[in-house]
This record gives sequence, C-alpha cells and structure tokens, in this order.
Amino acid sequence: PDLGDQVEAAQRRILETGEPLLDFEITGTSPAEPGIVRSWNERWLPLKDSQGRIVGISVAAEETTERKRAQEALRESEERFRAMADNIAQFAWMADAEGSIYWYNRRWYEYTGTTPEEARGWGGQNVLHPDHVARVVAGFKESLKAGEVWEDTFPLRSKNGDYRWFLSRAMPIRDSAGRIVTWFGTNTDVTQQLEMERRLRDSEARLEAILNQMPSGVIVTDALSGKILLFSERAKRILQDTSHGAPSWDYMFYPDGRPYQQDESPMLRAARGETVEGEDVVLLRTDGSSATLNFRAAPVRGSGGQIVATVAVFDDVTERRRAEQALAEAMQRLSAHIDNSPLAVIEFDPEFRVIRWSEEARKVFGWSAEEILGKSIAQMRWVYEDDAEGVYKVSEAMFTRTHTRNVNLNRNYTKDGSIIECEWYNSALYDAQGKLTSILSQVLDVTERKRSEERLRQAQKMESVAVLAAGVAHDFNNLLVGVIGNASLGTDMVPPDSPLQEVLNRIMHAGERAAHVTKQMLAYSGQGRFVVEPVDLSEVVNEVVDLARSTASDGICLQIDLEGGLPAITADRSQIQQVLMNLVINATEAIEGRAGVVSVKTGVRDIDERFIAELGDAQIAPGRYVYLEVRDTGCGMDEATKAKIFDPFFTTKFHGRGMGLPAVAGIVRGHKGAMKVFSAPGQGSSFLVLFPPAERAPSPGTSRD
Repeated sequence: PDLGDQVEAAQRRILETGEPLLDFEITGTSPAEPGIVRSWNERWLPLKDSQGRIVGISVAAEETTERKRAQEALRESEERFRAMADNIAQFAWMADAEGSIYWYNRRWYEYTGTTPEEARGWGGQNVLHPDHVARVVAGFKESLKAGEVWEDTFPLRSKNGDYRWFLSRAMPIRDSAGRIVTWFGTNTDVTQQLEMERRLRDSEARLEAILNQMPSGVIVTDALSGKILLFSERAKRILQDTSHGAPSWDYMFYPDGRPYQQDESPMLRAARGETVEGEDVVLLRTDGSSATLNFRAAPVRGSGGQIVATVAVFDDVTERRRAEQALAEAMQRLSAHIDNSPLAVIEFDPEFRVIRWSEEARKVFGWSAEEILGKSIAQMRWVYEDDAEGVYKVSEAMFTRTHTRNVNLNRNYTKDGSIIECEWYNSALYDAQGKLTSILSQVLDVTERKRSEERLRQAQKMESVAVLAAGVAHDFNNLLVGVIGNASLGTDMVPPDSPLQEVLNRIMHAGERAAHVTKQMLAYSGQGRFVVEPVDLSEVVNEVVDLARSTASDGICLQIDLEGGLPAITADRSQIQQVLMNLVINATEAIEGRAGVVSVKTGVRDIDERFIAELGDAQIAPGRYVYLEVRDTGCGMDEATKAKIFDPFFTTKFHGRGMGLPAVAGIVRGHKGAMKVFSAPGQGSSFLVLFPPAERAPSPGTSRD
C-alpha cells in the first residue's frame, strides 16, 4: 500500500501538470517481499498525442536500495569516527595528498582557539613556534614527496599564548591502486615527558658529580650487557688502569694471595644477585705498583625487583687508616660516608648504648634501627657466651685508654638466633679534653670466609689421604703378588687331598679380596687398569653405597632408589663406581654448610629425538637406556657455570683440581653413553647419566689403562 500511494501521487501530478518527474524517489515494501524496505530512483515522462493530450506515461526505474544503505553506513561510520576523534587525548587531523589540512578534531580547536577557516590548508603553522616553522614544513614536504610516515617534535602555542611540546606523526592512506588519497595525523602532548627526561639527565649529571667527589671509587655497570655506565674519577685514580675502562679483576688477589678467577668477578656475581665484599684485597697495577683495597659489589634493582645494574664501591685501606686517625675531627664531615660504608657501622655512647645503627648493620644482624637504638650491649644479648669476656676486656681497654683502637674477632647472635663470626674494627673517639665521647665500630661478617677456609683445609687433608691411598695400594699390591703367587704355587706342590689345599685356597681367596680393595684404592686415587664386562648398574651402585654415605657430611641425607632386574650394560665396574662417587661428592659439596638431600636412582627410560637434541653433541641414538641419576638440594648453578663444569681445570670451589666432572664425562663417552644436567640457582642440581644396554654397548673384554 505504501508504494501504491506514492505511485498514485506521481500519476496525479503528471496528469495535473503535464510535466515530467525527474529523479523521482520512492521507498517502501512490495507484496512479494513483505518487511523488506527498498528504494528506487525513477523518471516519469508523459506521452502526448498530436493534440497535446496525455495518452500514457513512460517510467524508467533504477533500484537504489544498496547504494542508499552504503551511503547511510558511510555517514554513520564518519559520525562514529568524528565522535571518537573528538574525544581522544591527542590532536587528530587529516590532509589531502598535497598536504593541505582540511579537518581537525575538537581537541585542536579547544587548545589553539583557532577557527576552522584559520586552520585549514597550511594554517596550522600559525600556532607553531616561529623558530621551528621552516624546519617542520620542510620535513613534512619531504615526507609528502617520498610518501613515507612523517614524525617530528615541536612546540605549539595554546589559546592562552604559552607553548607546549607535541610529538606529531602522520601516515599516508592509499586507495586500492596504491595512490595516496589522504594523510591522517596526530599530535601528542609530550611536554611532561620531555621535562622528566631533562630532569633525569640533570639528576644523572648531579649524581655523577657527587660520586666523582666521593673518597671512594664507584663503578656502575649495566647488569645485562656489562657496559660501563659510570666510572668515577676516584675509581680511576685508585685502580690506575683505564686501558680497559673497568677494573682488571685478574690483577686482584685474595688476602691469601690467590688471584680471582673469571667466574669470581665481583661485578658478574653482583649481576647474578649477590652482594660481594673483599677486605685487604691486593691490587697489582699495570705500572707495577700495588695497593690494598676493601670493596663491595652489589646489584641495583628496579621498581619491579629486577636487577638493572651493578655497583662497586672501592676504598684504599691506607687512605682509610689515615682518615681514621683524624676521626674525631672529621666525624661530622664523614657521617654521610659512614652511612654508606660497605661495612656495618655501629656507634656506642660512653654507657655502651647504641646511638648509630647503619642499614648495613641491619642486614648483618637482622635488627632494625628502631629495635636497637638506645639499648645497651647487655640488653641486646648478641654476643656469644664464650666470647663475652673478650668483648668486655676490649670495652674496658677503650675506657682506660689502654687501647684506643683495636680489631677483634668474635661470634655474635643475629635476630633469628643464628651465630655468625664478625671482625670488629673499634675506634675510641675523644673530645678535645680527652674525654671519651663514643666508640665507633665497623663490623664485617666473615662467617662465609671462615667456612671457606675450613673447607680448604679439609680438601688439603683429603688430597693427602688420596696420595697416601695410592702409595699404600701400590706397595700392598707388590706384597699381594708374592702372597697370591706363592699360594698358587703351593696348591700345585701339595697333593689335592692334602688338608693344606684348603688353607692355601683360603690364602688365595683372601689375597684376591685384598687385591680388589687395592683396586678400589687405586681408582679412588685416579690410577689403575680397567676391564669392561656386562654389569648390573644397580648392583654396581649398591656396592659403593656405604662408601658414598661416608663422604656425606652431617646433616646430608643420602637416599638410594635402585631398580631391580635392569638390562646389563657393558662397562668397567670400577669406572662406574668412580662416576657415582664423583657425582655424589659434588652433590654433597653443593649442600655444604646446611641440611639437604642427595638421592641416587637407577632405572630404564626411553629416549627420543627431542631429548637427544637437548643433549647437544651427544652421539647416541633414540631408544631404551639404563640410567643413573644423582640429585641434590644444594645451591644449584646458573647457565654460565653449567656451560663450563665439564671443562678441564674449571672449578667453582676453593679446593679441587677441576677434573672430577671432566673425568665423569670422559668415562660416560667411553661407554657410548650421554649425560644431561638440570640445575638452577637455589633449586639444586640433577645429573642424569645414560648407558646403552649390553646389546648396543662395546664388546666385553676390552681393557684400558
């Protein structure tokens, strides 16, 4: 009906006026498609006879439904785009292919106060700072010519007359043929960002100036790349070696004279999260001179806790000693320096109440300044009972001026009840009248250093035992040759039914058992002759379980899980025992100093191509393997350490030759096996050793020295 009404109206109009209807539009639904609205553009022409009377009407119609829908969709899309563009924080604008701007969003007009007529074309440069107009226009024209994205930063004037900095960016929009039809651009206010960057640069410059004036040398490096971020002038003067742009750690020695190893570099350890301290460290300069240093290297963490840099602070001990001699006069001047000292700084008043408690003291002992300040030594109860008498003697000497300065080593309790060993550097401070005003103590926690020294002594003792074992084994073997040889000769000389035959057989059996013991001693000392044969891995492991347990220190639990009925492997029994002993010893040393668990497990597992790819250069094929796994709950290793553990002479310990794991790797390779290491800092380590079953292993009977 709606279409019929429009058609009837058109007919009446033509009949009444006699004039054609051009571009006549009708819209509605048809009975054939109820509910679907369609549109037509029609031309109605009257047909007249020779007397001018209308005898008919000619109608030409074109359906415009889809075109109108597209036009409506385009209009709605443009309205949405403009609404969105008007509400974003940036200025938005559009220019034609020649760069003439024909549209800005609402934000532009609100900020600049210009009218659309003033802003169109190239009018935007009217609010651009005059000093930047030529450069910005030239750059934009170059981008127009090249058809590339344009980006620049410049100041724009607001309607209030002040200028703010904006980052402007424009990109070309092309049609289906690749022709640029328009440019879409945005301007983002970066004033605050640029101001923050300027403040950061100023802050960094002030920090560098302050650090360059500090009596300590300071070096700051990037935690990831190791690049030097700051190398203070004082650090250069202390080290006197700028050829590398950083301290040469190979020129630095421990107090016992042993040089640093590469993996012991304080900056590398700090980048891994450690705080590294060195006292009385000898520095051999490139010019041949030497100096004794105290240093502290520590990680610098970002707001999210990640390590972003490392910082090392150096002090020349000689300079510090001279400064300590004038401590009374320089106390106020050096207060800030003391608060940032790598040592824990504690100051007592004449009644031995704590009046200064540095941040480092909190780290060493656990108590905060709020918990400690104002308390006496007696109230704190942090001195180990057996050392209390020595501490009180030191205190008395300070009061009586018997000793105005001393160094003592004693044990202290921490807040959590742990016992640590500390070196206390104590200085009595007197006023001009000679009255004691305070006692300043600088405290260094040497617990780990003492433990390391003890481990070194233990290693030397074990090395002596190994040498002794080798000597005894060789001499004992020589004796056994005579015993077993003569007993064997005796069995040939004595009649078979003689009672002496049993005696001689017992002598030979005891000699053979003794020979097996000497073979184990030779294997322990790294010497001996080996013969391969089909062996049960679980049986071999079980043979040395007791010896393995004897290597574990107190507090370490050795757990054994051996699978029975394993396929035989072709191997040298003593070499497999050596593999197990080396791995167990390494595992126990990784837990050294605390309780932990070392587990030894055997079994069978299937290895696929993916696992072999993870092994690297291991020459094994997919299939079933007999395995030995030694797992510990020790300190674990980072990737850098894992990459070197099989290198000859590489060791992370203060003792040892660095040949244990290389020997293990050689034995495994010789048995056509493979090994994989799983480890992460703080998560322990696991060594998985794979051996092929006897059907894929070397033929038995092969001997090797």
